[in-house]
Amino acid sequence: MEQVTNNLTEASLPVNPPPPVRDRIFGVAIVCLGLLLWEIIARPVRFASPPSEFLTLLFQSLLFGGEMRAHFWATLQRFMIGMLLGAVPGILVGRAISRSESRGHRWGPLMTALGLIPVFGLLPAFVIWFGIGELNKSIVASWAMFFPAFFSTSTALRSQSYRRNNRDRESSRERLRDSPCTFVALKQSSIVGMLAVLGAELWAARVGIGVVVAAAGTKFDVPKFHVAMAAATLIMYLSWLALSVAEARANRRCLQKLRDLEAETRNDALDGLR
Repeated sequence: MEQVTNNLTEASLPVNPPPPVRDRIFGVAIVCLGLLLWEIIARPVRFASPPSEFLTLLFQSLLFGGEMRAHFWATLQRFMIGMLLGAVPGILVGRAISRSESRGHRWGPLMTALGLIPVFGLLPAFVIWFGIGELNKSIVASWAMFFPAFFSTSTALRSQSYRRNNRDRESSRERLRDSPCTFVALKQSSIVGMLAVLGAELWAARVGIGVVVAAAGTKFDVPKFHVAMAAATLIMYLSWLALSVAEARANRRCLQKLRDLEAETRNDALDGLR
């Protein structure tokens, strides 16, 4: 009976408990303190823009003036296409390869070689092959997001110790434990993907946040530059917020399924002892 209890404990889902309220308050306070210090330091500096100024300009240009609206939506659209066509396939391929040691030996070197190619080094080739339209930016974003998602997923799954057997319950537990790896891979690939989107827009685009960054840089327009970077940060924040909410819900569902599996296993073990 004790052995059964230990096995059930080891099969628990590694879901992190929610942080205490004081830790959340401390984290928000640190961010507010950083913005306050930025506000104080940037006031007397010539080539600096305080947060109150460029954040006001950002929301005015997005909600009222509309100057940044087209650039914001163009970058957001390219970013989402990269997530769907790059990060999601990267997770699926990473799961498929990590499940089999022979697949890892066969396809691992090729994926590593392709993943080590800097995406910005491929921009001229992508322009020649796919032009300067939306297809170019979508392929750049997808390429950049695919490999971080692939490496993050395959590395996380290979590092876990799996029980290789054919029992449905054990394989179900393994699939449930894999769930957190998906959201980690999506978050990591989103960082690289945003950099790739901005770089592609800097290289060849007529609309996008990267275009605003380039225009502001040539004119030394510091407030406009900060507005553009704040817009890119807003996209990242919204994507991470959505992924965090989805991760929390998925973890709760997985935890409930694992509890149901453990209850079924406990009942079967008790029936066997009787």
